[in-house]
Amino acid sequence: MIKATADFTKSTGAVKPMHGVNNGPVYKPGAEIQDINNMKAYTEAGFPFARTHDSAFCAAYGGAHTVDVLNIFGDMKKDPYDPSNYDFACTDAYLEAIRKAGTEILYRLGTTIEHGVKKYGCRPPEDFRKYAIVCEHIIRHYNEGWANGFHYNIRYWEIWNEPDTHIDGLAHEDDPSWTGTPELFFEFFNVVHNHLKKCFPHLMIGGPAAGGADREWVDDFLESVESKTLDFFSWHRYTADPRDYVRCAETVREKLQKHGYAGAVSVLGEWNYAKGWSGQAFIDTVVGIKSLKGASFALATMACCQYADVDLLLYYDARPCEFNGMFDTDVCSVLLKGYYPFYNFNKLYRIGESVAISSEDAEIYLCAAYRDGKGGLLITNYGGEEQREKKRVDLSVYTEGGRYNVRYFLLDDEHDNELIAEETLCGTELKIEIDLPVYTCYCIQFEKKAES
Repeated sequence: MIKATADFTKSTGAVKPMHGVNNGPVYKPGAEIQDINNMKAYTEAGFPFARTHDSAFCAAYGGAHTVDVLNIFGDMKKDPYDPSNYDFACTDAYLEAIRKAGTEILYRLGTTIEHGVKKYGCRPPEDFRKYAIVCEHIIRHYNEGWANGFHYNIRYWEIWNEPDTHIDGLAHEDDPSWTGTPELFFEFFNVVHNHLKKCFPHLMIGGPAAGGADREWVDDFLESVESKTLDFFSWHRYTADPRDYVRCAETVREKLQKHGYAGAVSVLGEWNYAKGWSGQAFIDTVVGIKSLKGASFALATMACCQYADVDLLLYYDARPCEFNGMFDTDVCSVLLKGYYPFYNFNKLYRIGESVAISSEDAEIYLCAAYRDGKGGLLITNYGGEEQREKKRVDLSVYTEGGRYNVRYFLLDDEHDNELIAEETLCGTELKIEIDLPVYTCYCIQFEKKAES
């Protein structure tokens, strides 16, 4: 019997937005064909943030006319102050859908990753200053109404994506994210960052969506920021070990403190299960993401990061693609197993107050929240790469006392977050025993009953 605890009397602070995603719903206003709409499920999941990266891969979002700086301002020889030189139409519709779902936008300024034989957007711009002015007017369009725009108050603006793919200090024409040298990127970032902070001191301007948290490149980048102001630092990590995110979060925070950015928000801007990037390992990765294993990994990651030194998580990806473990790629209104951990974590997020937890088994992951008589607990047995025997957990939930209605929702191969049991428990220690076969997930809800 494995012992685990949740203490509703010991707050650990706010439940953090660990259930953010990359990209928005697939949505066509007025469409009756449900396989091109997942707005209802997307909204019900309560994703707190959507990062707009790789949106241009998705035809339903607007494809190659969407989000990227060069998709909106296609000719850098033209006047960046003239509204007629901008094409906002598809991006307007896409961002409207995200807002309709109640999700806050984290806008990635830059380009979609380019795996083709020829590079376009990921080449260093010829005129950094003009590029910065274009970014300024994209922000003005969505926040200040410029060019028949909007007043969305988008707070987070991220400059570029994964400029550190090659870390040998050389320029690489085949790099899918930045074909220039690191030094050229540092110069580019400073020009854009400084201009945007001068124009919008109240907004969160950051980046650079680093592909590796523990690289020396990160130290070089942080040291290069001229203004010594960085509202947020974003980074990416793919792994098969959820606790690897905790270690990376610590590394990022250490680097931020070392270089004078102790107060910067740490954004894990892309994460997902990954066994490997080629051959059978990549096939196993894609299959795993779309299975119960991927769902368990997602829950385990959100659970341990809730208690780690990272502020915001953005799962890659809600876009129809091989990395989407939440929505069926062909019929997006069909939910996969990976949808439910996000849906359930939102229940904790709405409760709002995280509480102390413990587990004597490193493969049993849990997180919990409690406030004003309502509690929630998520737990999973993520066994990593090795299939293991099911585990029996002796769970103690400490309370302020009273009678609690307890409801059990099960996610496994046969159940899709279904209510399987309900009972009343009393006292300051609620004793619960549950069987957890590998990758099984539970959402347990608690509601204190009024005294009669």
